[in-house]
Amino acid sequence: KRVLVLDVGKLTVKPSLTDAAAQSGRAVVTRIFEETGEKRLVGQSTAAAPVFVLGAGRYRIDAQIGMSNIRANRIVDLAPGAEVSADLKLDAAAITLAGISGMATQAALRDRSGRVVWRSRAGDGFRTVVAPGDYLVQIDGGGAEIEKPISVKAGEKLTVDMTTP
Repeated sequence: KRVLVLDVGKLTVKPSLTDAAAQSGRAVVTRIFEETGEKRLVGQSTAAAPVFVLGAGRYRIDAQIGMSNIRANRIVDLAPGAEVSADLKLDAAAITLAGISGMATQAALRDRSGRVVWRSRAGDGFRTVVAPGDYLVQIDGGGAEIEKPISVKAGEKLTVDMTTP
C-alpha cells in the first residue's frame, strides 16, 4: 500500500439570490476559471451549492443566472487540504412595462453600452428580471418607436408606464 498526498482543496460555492433573482426561475450557472496561467475553465455546475475539488491555486468564480446579465464573481486562493466556502450575492431587480399591451409588438431593454439584455417574447408579457443599473426601454409599436431611460436598484420592483414620456 502507498499513501498518495494530492495537492488539492475543496471549494464550495454558495450563490445567494435576491427575491427578484429567485423569482426568475432560471438556474444559476457557476463556473470556475484558473486565475493564473491560461485562465481556462476548470469546473462548471448548476447545483444550488456546488462543490469542486481542485488543485491548489488561485481561481475566479463566476456565477450567472441563466443567460441573463445577473452576475457575480470572486477570486479565491485554495491551499492543499483546505476547505474554502465562497459566498456570492446575485443582485437583481424586477421590471414590468405597463400601458403598452395594445400598441407594442416588440419591447427591448438595453444596458449603458447599448447591448440588448432582454427582449419580449410572445406569451411572456412585458416583465423581466435584470441586474441593477441604468437601461433604455425601447418599444416598437408598429412603426412608432418609443424610448424611455430607467434606473433600477437591487431588490427593486419597478413598473414603467410607457404611456408617459
